[in-house]
Amino acid sequence: MPKEINLDLNKVELRVFEREVYDVIVDNMIKDIEVGNEFPPVPVYRIGENCYCLTPGLRDERGFVEGGHHRAVAHYIANKPLRCRLVYGKKIVKRIRRIANFPVGETRIADYKELTEKYSLGFAKHQI
Repeated sequence: MPKEINLDLNKVELRVFEREVYDVIVDNMIKDIEVGNEFPPVPVYRIGENCYCLTPGLRDERGFVEGGHHRAVAHYIANKPLRCRLVYGKKIVKRIRRIANFPVGETRIADYKELTEKYSLGFAKHQI
């Protein structure tokens, strides 16, 4: 069973691979964090002494493929430790080497309404 750890994002560097997350999701997660609700652990790979990376394409304990970006950003903003599970393996190392990663604090928070309107309008144009 993978080891669970709590990462203090002020003391360690967490590298992520998605450039943006949605504001409404992050806002709701922050509210949950503030009232003490817990989230499933985020899969991370240790890449250095105080450096970890979210891992792409892994299934969680429920069978969902999810990288944990919204949870990571919400915990970073809320200044609360992020619950993680350490993962290992050659396939993970190969995946991490293929992705561009950057610090969690550089993640852009996108306006969900603006983004969905932009894509739904574009989709509707192609349907006509």
